[in-house]
Amino acid sequence: MNEESIERRVAKNSVILGLVTLASKGCYYGLLVLVGRLMGPSSLGQLTTATLMAVFFGRLSSVGIEAELNRRIAMEKANAREHLEAAWGARLAASASATVIAGITWLLAGGPLAIPASIMIIVYLRQILESFRELYVAAIQGFQRMLLQAAVVVPSEIGCLGASYLYMKSDGASVFGLVLILLAVSLVRNLGFVFLIRRRLTKFSFRFSPRGVVGFVTKSWPLGLGVLFAFLMGRVDIFVLCSLEGERSVGHYQAAYSVMDGVIIVLGTVRAALFPNLAELYSHDPGRALKLEKRMFSIMLCVLCFVGLCFYFGAPIIIGRLYGAEYYASVGVLRIFGFGVLAGGMAAFASNVCVAMGKHFAVMVCSGVGCVVSAALNIVLVPYLGIKGSAYANCVTYSAMFFIMIWIGMLRDRWQCGALRWPPSTGQGEQFSKWSLLQ
Repeated sequence: MNEESIERRVAKNSVILGLVTLASKGCYYGLLVLVGRLMGPSSLGQLTTATLMAVFFGRLSSVGIEAELNRRIAMEKANAREHLEAAWGARLAASASATVIAGITWLLAGGPLAIPASIMIIVYLRQILESFRELYVAAIQGFQRMLLQAAVVVPSEIGCLGASYLYMKSDGASVFGLVLILLAVSLVRNLGFVFLIRRRLTKFSFRFSPRGVVGFVTKSWPLGLGVLFAFLMGRVDIFVLCSLEGERSVGHYQAAYSVMDGVIIVLGTVRAALFPNLAELYSHDPGRALKLEKRMFSIMLCVLCFVGLCFYFGAPIIIGRLYGAEYYASVGVLRIFGFGVLAGGMAAFASNVCVAMGKHFAVMVCSGVGCVVSAALNIVLVPYLGIKGSAYANCVTYSAMFFIMIWIGMLRDRWQCGALRWPPSTGQGEQFSKWSLLQ
């Protein structure tokens, strides 16, 4: 396949994933706005904290399975059934282990967060279903059949938002009832993905093979730790704010963070469409992969700079229109995130490139360093600056992660080359440079 056809494929898949993400994340952040408006900052803070605790243990059970499955199917579609069955067994084993750890953690530390146990149980069950949903999405994207993803995600998300809105408008609406609706939608969505994958892609079985699980996890565990560290790096601010400032401050902070995170996720559709193509190219033609990578880097950089300026100058309008006057404290945070969206978006891009090249260890190290930096900065800055302290910590952490990602990626290339000369050759007439992403 020539370079032009690859770019057309990336563009086509980006458009499809963009529409899917617009529907999915638009409904999700629309739900957060509705919770903030109809149920207040305290309910928004409670829902956010409970969700993040569940997502943390969901990331713990990830072990990098989704990205590794995507990469394997993109490279070896003929063995997709074998890869998907091994990944499903690995997900089942990891989820069971994470559930035990989650239960022990809640018994030891759940009380100080003031989240009712009934809400946490429902939210965690939903997160388990969502972790399997991510597995099915990874398989579909490995096949580059994004329309199948759209067929399930779009109607389910719109239905979820509609049902949640009707419930919140009723008398006696509570966070517990809301999370029950979210759980039901996740169950229906998983059934839809299983049906389409077995009907249109590969008739995989729900089997547990210890040998297959071990082989899969042995390759993916560094990326799994990287995903866990990345989650902690980006969301340790919520735990610190909830402990030091209370749920109301979490609600104000989340209002601004949701806007930034939404932009990064929407732009992530380009990365999701690019990933399987980069993984395929890096396996047999690294020179062409590097050219494609540079072109996409330039586009992402320009778009994120424009978005950052919009955040800084338009923060009062954005927050006022989305959340109302009660969230005026979020305006200053969104202005800080004008730089954060640039740092976070480029860090995510660099991470995806490293994963496509198979550099799972580099992602793990960079995310681990970022996690430590984020936690330290939040603990130091929040007592003095409040929610703005968490915003500053977020920006500094993502910037550090981006530059460390480039540096560690360069060192690994040099070590794999087996020579002291720099830059190492890719074997395709191209050379990787320390600043290959920036040239």
